[in-house]
Amino acid sequence: MKFVVVVIACVGIGRAESVCLWLNAATAGGVLGGPVTMSVKPGVCEFVRESNKGTLHIEVQKKPLALSAKCESAATPLMAMGNEAVACSMGDTQMVIGRVRDQRFLVWIRGNDQAKEKIRKVAEQVAGSLF
Repeated sequence: MKFVVVVIACVGIGRAESVCLWLNAATAGGVLGGPVTMSVKPGVCEFVRESNKGTLHIEVQKKPLALSAKCESAATPLMAMGNEAVACSMGDTQMVIGRVRDQRFLVWIRGNDQAKEKIRKVAEQVAGSLF
């Protein structure tokens, strides 16, 4: 008896979609109140709402690296969100900065009226994914 094996290789047409490790575009769209465009770089995800009506930025880096954020307002400590987590603002940008194990995270929202309430929920998701 002879068996013949035929292998068919399928090459995908189009390109693979970038994936944010901490949040998907649908959730970001819910936070910003409409459809978003996503851009992903190593350690950084950014979601921009159509017509520039808001931006959500997530940055995660190993502990020794400094994050690109400085608070203008007094930092409010956030309990049960990793270590050293604080909420603060810089102009019209609301942000949360914190650490989980050896990774620091920065989450900020700009151009959203309800950013203060929403930023903490997004930061909780990011911190939770780092555990």
